[in-house]
Amino acid sequence: MDIEVRNSSGPVGSAQTDGNGFWQVCNLQPGDYNVSEVLQGNYKAVTPTTVQVTLDNCVNSSPINFTNTLTCCLDGFNVNEKGQGLEGWTIIVTSSNGTTWNATTDSAGHWKVCGLENGTYTVCEVLQPDWIRLDPQDCHNVTMVGENISDLNFINQKTYCMAGQKLNNLTKEPLEGWTITVSNDSKSWQVQTNSTGFWELCGLGGGNYNVCEENRSGWMQVYPVGCYEVIDLAAIIDNSGPITGLSFYNVPIDLCLSGHKFNHRTGAGLADWTIVVSNTTDRWEIKTDATGFWQKCNLTPGDYTVCEELEDGWIQVQPVGCYNRTLVDRSISDLDFYNDPGCNLALTKTVDKATAKRGEVSPTT
Repeated sequence: MDIEVRNSSGPVGSAQTDGNGFWQVCNLQPGDYNVSEVLQGNYKAVTPTTVQVTLDNCVNSSPINFTNTLTCCLDGFNVNEKGQGLEGWTIIVTSSNGTTWNATTDSAGHWKVCGLENGTYTVCEVLQPDWIRLDPQDCHNVTMVGENISDLNFINQKTYCMAGQKLNNLTKEPLEGWTITVSNDSKSWQVQTNSTGFWELCGLGGGNYNVCEENRSGWMQVYPVGCYEVIDLAAIIDNSGPITGLSFYNVPIDLCLSGHKFNHRTGAGLADWTIVVSNTTDRWEIKTDATGFWQKCNLTPGDYTVCEELEDGWIQVQPVGCYNRTLVDRSISDLDFYNDPGCNLALTKTVDKATAKRGEVSPTT
């Protein structure tokens, strides 16, 4: 460390500290002097850097000591997951006594805070909206001992959202409370549809994802076939904008057709009669129970024909022929059949033999 001695006329002597920090300037005349240290590098003065001294005749001054501390720098980079610098991010350095310093990253993502004394520091970033920190998990904690500390880096990743709707494909009404599952190779997330059928999941990093709906009894998925596959979410959104059209369309399949089989005269139910329900691809036979009731369920929306198999000795009264019905989103009942038993009429022919003559037409009863 350099020491300079001056009086009113200018510099009159100088010295350098030795290995023990000792310095000395001699052969000075009595008078007033300013003794100053010349700070070097990152050293910071703890005591005043200039001391005023008055030398009397032949009396050496008492020791004039200077105390310094070495100040250093902390620095690092703020980058994304691809190693690209993130400009304009704020880094906060906090000492153990609560003093703070702020730095802003440059175009390369670099930041630096200097003039720090030995001690313990916490280095944090201010996380920006729609970003998640990948590394470190929280802040850096470092202890400075006379040397700069570098590579206090932060790695962040931009986050994205995906959204869609859940709808009844027949009525286009929203389906509330359905579970949508978004997953990648390492994790899965679940979200519920709201009262408008809308769902949204945010905070996702770039990458590949599968988006699926729950399988619910009584419903059939119409679109898409299976799950959505989203390849490179970040690239899609960066190039084309938000992904909001991941919608699922379903139709109810727990639909039923039902009715009764009655004796038209008595109103009694007719058991064990066969009712035939059919569409363009399938045919089902259902037997009436002891009350004449029949039912066919687990039907999908579409057009159906309902007929009875007429048994010998019976006449169909109602309906005339079969029922033709279209299932949409509600079951259909009261598809009833009414039948009458047929009549058995026996005739007997007799001749009055007592009055009958050959060739005559005899009365008969």
